[in-house]
Amino acid sequence: MTGTRLLLTVALLCSCTQLLADANSWWSLAMNPVQRPEMYIIGAQPVCSQLPGLSPGQRKLCQLYQEHMVYIGEGAKNAIKECQYQFRQRRWNCSTVDNTSVFGRVMKIGCIQ
Repeated sequence: MTGTRLLLTVALLCSCTQLLADANSWWSLAMNPVQRPEMYIIGAQPVCSQLPGLSPGQRKLCQLYQEHMVYIGEGAKNAIKECQYQFRQRRWNCSTVDNTSVFGRVMKIGCIQ
């Protein structure tokens, strides 16, 4: 099971350079999940407008698939936990000083294949 999680995490992080650069703000869903379930009512716009750092395209996807946002946040949180586990013996363990972006500039760098 842990191997599967690691593979999924690596696949997520290495999928595409541009996707990773644009997806930087999605990690904030794990840091600041929306706590009010009433915001997920179909047609409600506040949930997407309250997420910091989303690009216009990400905001549109958020509006189209609001019911998925909880799971995206959970996935990001799991990815962070896995990252911290994998790097637990290293100087950098997926932490940040200001917690604004968990992976910081790493998300803008392509994967070494």
